[in-house]
Amino acid sequence: MSYWLWRVWGDGFHLTDQFINSLPFAVNNISGKGRNRLCLLGKNLWEEMRKNKLVTVNSGVKSTSFDPYSAEYVLDEIDALIINEYQLPDDTLFYLKNFIRDTILAGRDEEIDSNIALQRWVKRRNKC
Repeated sequence: MSYWLWRVWGDGFHLTDQFINSLPFAVNNISGKGRNRLCLLGKNLWEEMRKNKLVTVNSGVKSTSFDPYSAEYVLDEIDALIINEYQLPDDTLFYLKNFIRDTILAGRDEEIDSNIALQRWVKRRNKC
């Protein structure tokens, strides 16, 4: 859900403190049970992302990146919890998943067979 807001409110590139601080999901508005579950899901997401980290070297500089979509099922649980706690419409998760798919594929559906990165993304999604 935060990704969607970042794409709508932000520029989809810079992740600023101002954006993070403006997210409308105050932890105080989530039930105690929901907060405990959210904390556990956050830990699970980080553990899964660490298992699937990508280390690259560019001009001698080593970078590590983490793909949250390697644990899409955990992201779905987090979104579902927030949707439930904030009593958002039932189709919100469906909308978010389609938005992310459309953003990543960006009209390149016909390229899936020839684009290795898109193939990997589609394959991971089908595992979840």
